[in-house]
Formats: sequence, C-alpha cells, structure tokens
Amino acid sequence: MTEIAALTDQIRTQEDEIAKLESFAAEGQLSIAEAEFRVTLGEVWDTRIGRPTAAGAAQLELARLRLGLSDERAQVLAKEIREAIVEDIFLNIDISPILGE
Repeated sequence: MTEIAALTDQIRTQEDEIAKLESFAAEGQLSIAEAEFRVTLGEVWDTRIGRPTAAGAAQLELARLRLGLSDERAQVLAKEIREAIVEDIFLNIDISPILGE
C-alpha cells in the first residue's frame, strides 16, 4: 500500500509538471494577457453598429493598459478579432430569400 501511495504521488507530480509545460507551450503562442484582451475585443467589437461604442473604446484602452500590451500588439489582436467577426457575419447570412426559398 505504501508503494502504491508513493507511485500515486509520483504520478500526480508528473501530471502537474506536464500541465505546467503545456501551459508554457500555449503561452508561447498567445499570452494570458493577449487571450484576455481578445475576449474583451470580441465583446466590444461585436455590436449592431459594427464598431465599438465610446464606452467600449474606453474599456479596450483600459484593458490594454491593465494587461500591459503595447498599442501595436493591441492593434494586431484587434485586426484578428475584427476579421473573425466579419467571417462570422458572412457565415450566418441567410441567402434563402435570394434563392426564393
């Protein structure tokens, strides 16, 4: 039983290490700050008017500053999110009235 407990502890330790390494690998692609800013971008840009409101723009600037992102990086992320929103819009266009359906 002692040996099983020791092996179980070793497995947990290894699993924790794997989780940390996976997190570091993911961060190399997109940091937590960038991921959080992307969420805010998506919320602020996804409006009926197709652009952020004045309050939304202020919210984005505050989020950028709090997360420590450069203006250049924030602009790149904003472009990616705007492109994704446009793609979503086009994928959801109902063309059945055009086709007479």
